[in-house]
Amino acid sequence: MIGWHDLKPAYIVDAVRDLVKRLIVVRGDDASSREVQTNATLNFSVHLRATFASPKVLEQHHLTREAFDWAHRECPPSKVLNIPILNFVPTQQAKRRRALIRAVESLSIKQGLTYDAPQSAADIPGFIELDNLKVDEISNLLDSFKAFNEFFYRKLKKSARPIEQPDNPYRLVSAADCRMMAFETVSDAACLWIKGCEFTVARLLGDVYRAEADKYTGGALAIFRLAPQDYHHFHSPVDDTIGPMTYIDGEYYTVNPQAIRTALDVYGENVHKIVPIDSPQFGRVMAVCIGAMMVGSIETTVNEGDFVKRGDEFGYFAFGGSTIVILFEKGAVKWDEDPIINGKASLETLVRVGMGIGTGRMIFAINPGPEGEAQSFKAVRDPAIAKGVVLFGCVLVCGHASGAQETYLFKFIPIAVGH
Repeated sequence: MIGWHDLKPAYIVDAVRDLVKRLIVVRGDDASSREVQTNATLNFSVHLRATFASPKVLEQHHLTREAFDWAHRECPPSKVLNIPILNFVPTQQAKRRRALIRAVESLSIKQGLTYDAPQSAADIPGFIELDNLKVDEISNLLDSFKAFNEFFYRKLKKSARPIEQPDNPYRLVSAADCRMMAFETVSDAACLWIKGCEFTVARLLGDVYRAEADKYTGGALAIFRLAPQDYHHFHSPVDDTIGPMTYIDGEYYTVNPQAIRTALDVYGENVHKIVPIDSPQFGRVMAVCIGAMMVGSIETTVNEGDFVKRGDEFGYFAFGGSTIVILFEKGAVKWDEDPIINGKASLETLVRVGMGIGTGRMIFAINPGPEGEAQSFKAVRDPAIAKGVVLFGCVLVCGHASGAQETYLFKFIPIAVGH
């Protein structure tokens, strides 16, 4: 007789998901019925996880690019239970909900202070052993860390995270050591992964950049989720100039996938910092650094006007899990195939800083020089111009940089310049 322990993990997870989807506790389309239904479904999901409490069922699945095999990390019931706790409190019970939120915020601050204390350094060896961290990658000696938090946002040797195609500015690279999700549009992300009822690009960008939200609504989106054991510095995915940064105060919900896939708008409600990065190859890219449960701070290490290259650090998180959401304008990036395939299956892809994850797609205007030689070029943001129209003596070309040869693949459009 075949038992749960004989089945493949993916089969069990899919079966549980299907069972939860088909669960109907309350029939009705009014707001109260929907909320009761959502809360009941979340409770039932937690109950199922506790019932089938084997590593196979409780593991979270990630596809590692390096080995192309399944990498499993156990997710104990205690961790699962703390994810949707705030969702079990109906939004109408504002006082109770607010009290819970404040308790989480207080706990995050206290935990940060605890890990800043000198005695917390005693936890470092156990943390290294538990997560099998590679100490030879760390730039400092272990005994130089005077508190656990110092180790948590440790720096790595530059050689530990080489940049793929270092001379090709059109090669988009990972911003962090993380579990990444990539989507071709924000709508795809909302359909497949981000389930927050109130999630919008405008809400994520806040008041300062709300006017720019429309530029990103039809564009690509990437989510870089850092777990506690990860290297917690984040790096620029493109060559760029840093724009005016803005900090948005908020909550400290967990950024675990179970929370992201509930009705709660974790990204929009959590504390976050907007870092605009202006790239000649990708246009204006919005990096949204999001704090989470047990994260005391989001630190940026760059200033407005600084130029950074791909792989250069621009900040770090203090203790806890955390996330970076990166938004691109429509048509600016073409993702590599594997993160797109994984994302459609609701699977995260394990990547490290500097790994290639996509390619820039731009249109250029070339100013012809003597005997037709190109003297200069500039990016043209309107894709409609790519049909061979000649404006003001500029020959238009279409192409992008790609491939191991690190060459630019341009197709010149031979059109005589008119009067």
